[in-house]
Amino acid sequence: MLYKKKICFYLEIYLVACLIDYFSTAATYVEDRTGVKFGENILSFRAIFNDVRNSVDRVHYATKLKERVCENIEKYVHKDEQLPILLDRIRSHGAKTFLLTNSEYWYTDKLMAYLLTTDNDNNNPKRDWKSYFSYIVVDAQKPLFFAEGTTLRIIDPNTGSMKLGSYSGQLQQNEVYSGGSCEVFSKLIGSMGKDVLYVGDHIFGDIIKSKKQKAWRTMLVVPELNHELKVFHDKRNLFNTLEALDTTISDLLRSFDMTSNHGPDAVSRIKQKIQVKENTEIYH
Repeated sequence: MLYKKKICFYLEIYLVACLIDYFSTAATYVEDRTGVKFGENILSFRAIFNDVRNSVDRVHYATKLKERVCENIEKYVHKDEQLPILLDRIRSHGAKTFLLTNSEYWYTDKLMAYLLTTDNDNNNPKRDWKSYFSYIVVDAQKPLFFAEGTTLRIIDPNTGSMKLGSYSGQLQQNEVYSGGSCEVFSKLIGSMGKDVLYVGDHIFGDIIKSKKQKAWRTMLVVPELNHELKVFHDKRNLFNTLEALDTTISDLLRSFDMTSNHGPDAVSRIKQKIQVKENTEIYH
């Protein structure tokens, strides 16, 4: 089963692969179909995956990781000077913008202040990052937000603490709210279903749940595609060659006598050629 969530996805896959490779090749362990054995002890591949998954979650939700990011925010967070311009341009055309995040207010405040603070004239005060959004919701607990949700509360931005009781009034600009649900949020902003375009980078927590349960229009942000497209463009001739060789193999196998005990020699030669092509042109 493929794991769908994207939180540290590539890191998790790498760690799982390294651990499985280690236990599968270690002399003290015997590989089984679903795991490895050490004497009477069995370590399943599923258990390895779950251990890595829980460990990454523990690190992700612990404040130490976020504190480390905030200590050196320029190193870990990419700042795009066009972002404030984009948000203002969206609102200038009559649309409303909202920020919906699982992060706590203190962390959201530090990141947004860094991302949306521009170099203004010294005579003008710095613009509050909250003014770029019509509505702000932190501690959303997605994907739970798109189901039953949690209690909607208002946050005091001066202290970062939540006020007592459940908030039931209209959402106000420059206010920060905690929790809530998609159903309550949609009613308070007066927009439902296809009226909302939701942009996120978490395919499970952001895209699938919001689209499937609440019919929001969605836009998935995949930064890794920039590199993939660059490689594809730079190595286009190589990919075309590999595709042609693969097609040749398919044609040979299609006309091959299936009663034979040996495969066609041409297929082996083409596979060797493909391997050489990949090693010489991609890795070099």
